[in-house]
Amino acid sequence: MKCGNLIIVANGDIDDKDIINLACDEVLDTDDDLIHNDALDWRNIILNLSFRCYSVNDEDYLLAEKSNLVISRYFSRASRDKILEITSFLITKIQPLLINKKNAVIDKQSKGLNPKLGFSFGDDEVYEIWKKNGGMRSIPLCLTILSHLPIDKISTNLWWISPFILNLLDATSDLQNLRLPGVKLLHVMLEKVFIDQYSNKWLKFKDTGLFQEYERILINFCFYLPPSYDSQNTLLIWRQVFPAIYSLYKAQYIEDEYQLRLHILKFISEVILQNCLPRCGCKYDQLTSFLIHFMIEMIRTLGEKSTIYIQRVIYDIGQYLIKDPFFTAFDKLIFETIELVEAIIGYCNTTRVLEHRYDILGIILLIYGKLKNEESMSDKIRKQLQHTIKMLKDRGCNFSYEIKHLKSVKGIDYTELFAV
Repeated sequence: MKCGNLIIVANGDIDDKDIINLACDEVLDTDDDLIHNDALDWRNIILNLSFRCYSVNDEDYLLAEKSNLVISRYFSRASRDKILEITSFLITKIQPLLINKKNAVIDKQSKGLNPKLGFSFGDDEVYEIWKKNGGMRSIPLCLTILSHLPIDKISTNLWWISPFILNLLDATSDLQNLRLPGVKLLHVMLEKVFIDQYSNKWLKFKDTGLFQEYERILINFCFYLPPSYDSQNTLLIWRQVFPAIYSLYKAQYIEDEYQLRLHILKFISEVILQNCLPRCGCKYDQLTSFLIHFMIEMIRTLGEKSTIYIQRVIYDIGQYLIKDPFFTAFDKLIFETIELVEAIIGYCNTTRVLEHRYDILGIILLIYGKLKNEESMSDKIRKQLQHTIKMLKDRGCNFSYEIKHLKSVKGIDYTELFAV
């Protein structure tokens, strides 16, 4: 049973990517024999693999994923005593990597959960010193800790975890290397600790006093919009921030389904429908595509409770997408817009769908008419629009009267849409 590379990793040699890769293979290619080998120094193996388990560089992504896989496999097979031993060991190792406490603003006596407390990077010189002293290694190490920390240990560690995350989020000078990793750590803490391990016996997220501060920071991220910000950076931010916001609401209101729905609906209304979607439109099609997919996912999650925003969604689709002269240039965006309409039809309250059947039909006819006028209608889009009409019929919408008046409207025959 080969374990030579694991021994090298245990000794702290993590600069050679090939050795890390081979060490991971040694674990993944066996039936947990190495994991249960007490002769191996698993504390240091996990520690050193942790330094490689997160990367903002695409070239190191696969290595980070493989390192995470090994770490996760170990913790999933380990006894509770071993989990406590190794997480405690990792926590002692992360402390020197945090910013020097003489430059920090933290209440040593209370070690409380006041979100205003935290390590203040201050000027750039303090940050640079922290970075040169290996501070950046604390980010992937914290990721491992939060991914595997038992919930009964969160209350005694939140005094350093939360200030650390908050200061990453507040590091305005470095979006990719500090702020977004901060979002990642927050998301992992919410999911792995407060949601997956939720219990009435242990600390609940709603009792930490952190909700409002984290919500404020995450919502602000949503408004990093073009042209003030590069659209690719905005997409990078949204891909991490939107799921984190959902997890934040889920963790805070895990015992209150009504408040959970209320906050998700408020986010969709005030952030997406009133701000982000109108400002992105077809000009930033990738961003709009992301917003549409997120809304579809939330409509599926909320089901009939999302009915309240049928009218606003229909308005935004017509006003900021279909009316855009470049809408027909984006086949992918057309399909996604139709998928959003179909999500409304399929998941919202039947009575309200019937009440808004003409609004929804109007959207379908607008898309069809625009494509026909520009001679850019494809068979695939036609079939998708016909499927949407069929969904309306299946929900009880009757358009037999309207069909008579759609045979020829400004030279366009709309009746083929109903031939299903």
